Amino acid sequence: MKNTEKFDTASRSFVWAIFGIGTLISLVLSIWSIGIDSVINNDGVIYVLAAELLSSGDWESALEIYRWPFYPWLIMLVGDTLGISYKIAGHSLNSVFFALIVIFFVDAVRAFGGVSRMVLVIAMLIALAHPAFNEYRAFLIRDPGYLAAYLLAVCCFARHCKQPFIRYRVIATLCLVVATLFRLEGLIFLFCAPVIFKLANNSIASYGTRHWITLLLSIGLIVGLGSFVFSWLLTMPTSHLTSLDYMGSPVRLMLESWGYIAEGVNDKLASLRVFLGPYSANNTYVLFGLAVFAVLGAAILNELTVPFSLLIAYALLRPTANTLQGSCRKIWAALLLINVSILLVFTCIFMFLAPRYPLAICMTLLLLVPFSASEIWARARSISVFGRCIVIFLLVWAVGESWSGVSNFSRNEHHRMAGVWLTQNADESSIVVTNSRKVAYYADRYNNPEIWGMEPLGLSKYFLDGSEIQEADFVVVNLPRNDTDLATRFSELAGASPIQIFDNGHGDWILIFPVNNSSY
Repeated sequence: MKNTEKFDTASRSFVWAIFGIGTLISLVLSIWSIGIDSVINNDGVIYVLAAELLSSGDWESALEIYRWPFYPWLIMLVGDTLGISYKIAGHSLNSVFFALIVIFFVDAVRAFGGVSRMVLVIAMLIALAHPAFNEYRAFLIRDPGYLAAYLLAVCCFARHCKQPFIRYRVIATLCLVVATLFRLEGLIFLFCAPVIFKLANNSIASYGTRHWITLLLSIGLIVGLGSFVFSWLLTMPTSHLTSLDYMGSPVRLMLESWGYIAEGVNDKLASLRVFLGPYSANNTYVLFGLAVFAVLGAAILNELTVPFSLLIAYALLRPTANTLQGSCRKIWAALLLINVSILLVFTCIFMFLAPRYPLAICMTLLLLVPFSASEIWARARSISVFGRCIVIFLLVWAVGESWSGVSNFSRNEHHRMAGVWLTQNADESSIVVTNSRKVAYYADRYNNPEIWGMEPLGLSKYFLDGSEIQEADFVVVNLPRNDTDLATRFSELAGASPIQIFDNGHGDWILIFPVNNSSY
């Protein structure tokens, strides 16, 4: 493979052509994805509301709605500058970010040693086809901006291995600052940057005492600052401390946060003890640890998909299938370890990972796939018939998984239909209570989070004692798939059948009940 690469090295013009083609196809994919699923997502409602509050100058309310305001501020800036709605502004931003993700992913593969045209073409195809790059194109989320900045930082880390120029340190640091503006995880990588740059030095074994002291101090600073920031974000929603209290009492802050973590973990351990029974209670911690790794592993595998996971395993097990050697391999492993650590901490606390949380670690792992795929392609003529059948089977499987990422047709049109019905049939003075942010958005009532902040059980409580919001005119219930028992319960509590039922064709319902509205 290495001999072949000598005659297949990509020229600068070829690389720029790959970037241009990848950008155009990425923009087309974004337009397609938004076209087939134009209903706003739940997080998008929060970002649009925060952007509106920022635009009106009400920063305090905006921060109450959302504590990490850079992405809503960016939406506000683009929307106000171009005179477009904040929803369109968010989609425009994310379309640009996804195009940058394609470019930076290909460039990261190139920085790690993928200099052949075949490897770069495969890298572009992966960045355009893998579900991890496409499933969230229609969503208003901050992750695309974070991932674009993260991948550019990865490029700089890899290039610093071979050319230890100061510009790569500066650009990587700036990228991680930008990544931090989108997601907290960027701050962890920013704190770890000194250690990563140390790993990029091939002669780390020859470091003197001064270098090791610097490295240990850097690690201590990482742990200290990381603990403080993590504690601040963890306790901020529930604590009565002010910002000045946070800065003036770091020890108190961290103790409060670790108490919060311990309480959450202890609750889960108590549930496991009940599950195991008195005779197996000693195995609670073992089962908890296994459950954490099972949740994490399942989330990563689900996002990577099986055929791409096998290609990653092939690259790791066969040395000739990738060019990550020496310092580049250490940097890649360090990035992987940091991502795993972040996800492990989150999983230990909440025992849950949203599908998009492992995106950064998946993209880090996918950097190996172009190398292994190129190796398999080069050996295709020499492998057995059985081996070719396996390769064809995996290729068809990978194509099927890729199609699933660009065929996310909307299943949320019933939310839009219910919201539009409310705008046409409910007066501006009518009080609407719902457990659907999307319905509130399309009914133009999303500026009051109190009306859409309840789960179905909260709505049940409202029907029973009216304690949530008094004198509502309409209660709009978003019910899970085919839950006829809960639908019947709501009809009994409301004392009437729903006046409107909106169905998405897959068993999900939106029920609209009149409560204090004599017209119905």
